[in-house]
Amino acid sequence: MEEADTLTFVRALCALVPLDDADIHAARALVRPRELPAGHYLLRAGEMASEVAIVVRGLMREHFVMADGSDRTKAFVTEGQPTGSLADLLSGVPSRAFIVAEEPTRVLVGRFDEMVALGEQEGFGIGFIPDAEGWTVGWDGSSDGANSGLD
Repeated sequence: MEEADTLTFVRALCALVPLDDADIHAARALVRPRELPAGHYLLRAGEMASEVAIVVRGLMREHFVMADGSDRTKAFVTEGQPTGSLADLLSGVPSRAFIVAEEPTRVLVGRFDEMVALGEQEGFGIGFIPDAEGWTVGWDGSSDGANSGLD
């Protein structure tokens, strides 16, 4: 993984929850870079969602095609932001969402099930927490939040 990738990854994770160096190292081992040309999909409706990603460079669009055929954009995802349809990842049914590169995009991709398994390990600082909207990524308080990977 390139140094710029690592910095983007660490910043994105630490924006979600405070992590220590061991947590960051463990999570970083689960992701790999992927180049997506403009128009290529990270996820298509009808597929089983299995991956989460952090945008290192470029622009992703999360969107849905409604029953009447209209296209509804949920979000544009830029550098340092996570993407992946959490609702589809948790549902166990084929995805309703599309996630597409709007321009040439580099992402760091990991399998959601591996991330969840890591989050469930004793002493790891992040996990998936139920909330009013369904689920969110949260901090379990076991990490002290010291992040020497950032300046």
